[in-house]
Amino acid sequence: MNTTSLDYLGKVAEFTEFIGLRSHDQKDVLRFLTLSTFQELSVTCIAITELEDSGDLRVSGIFGIDRSAFECFPIISKISDANPIAEVLRLRRIVWINTLPNWPSEYPNLKGLTLPNNEATIICFPIDKFGLPGACLTLFSTEVIDLSVEMQSYLRAIGSIFSLYLFKDDLEERIRRAADEISQDRLRRPKSDDKSFVLSDRQIVILKLISQGLTNIKISEQIGYSESTVRQETMRIFATLGCSNRREAGQIYIDLYPENMEAAG
Repeated sequence: MNTTSLDYLGKVAEFTEFIGLRSHDQKDVLRFLTLSTFQELSVTCIAITELEDSGDLRVSGIFGIDRSAFECFPIISKISDANPIAEVLRLRRIVWINTLPNWPSEYPNLKGLTLPNNEATIICFPIDKFGLPGACLTLFSTEVIDLSVEMQSYLRAIGSIFSLYLFKDDLEERIRRAADEISQDRLRRPKSDDKSFVLSDRQIVILKLISQGLTNIKISEQIGYSESTVRQETMRIFATLGCSNRREAGQIYIDLYPENMEAAG
């Protein structure tokens, strides 16, 4: 099959829009890839195989073929095994076989294997997970498809978009942790059980009174310092705690010294 007329950019934009419009389950995404994104390639089915921390390969989704038929393809194994999907995940490269039913000699365990729809081409390409091997998307086509530079770029683009979908929960968790680390580093705000930051005894007294809702003037009257001194100390407290207002500072005191609040109560 000649793929030079394929609208690569349009297909990438279409898939991006599909992923971004709303939440989809994995079968919906694989269906869209089969019936739209790769329609011109005569793709009959698509499977996603994920790499687990143990090094095992797990088929997490299939569209266009019964799972029992697909599992005759020996991929539910280790990343070290001699099969196209394991090779994709080991080397992070596209594996393209368009000589079926004749399998390349490097896969002796696939010799004689006939796919359910007598497919002529199998295309396996990597789905990265934050720069590391994460999964492999496998396409089965009834046509003999030639590999081209444009096709390789197209598959990598689709793979990058699919990665954002497949690993979105992991990405959100990484973003959350990174935001927490940046907040702790830039603001130097202590965690709820961290009393290692440095506040003077006077500042702790002022912070306690802030937590009780007292104004700077009321605090100055109570501890015998000028209102200006209390105001300056309050700004130093804010800087040390990494907060921007009295409410936040008061809550930090409550979190750090709940025993004092109970005693006051």
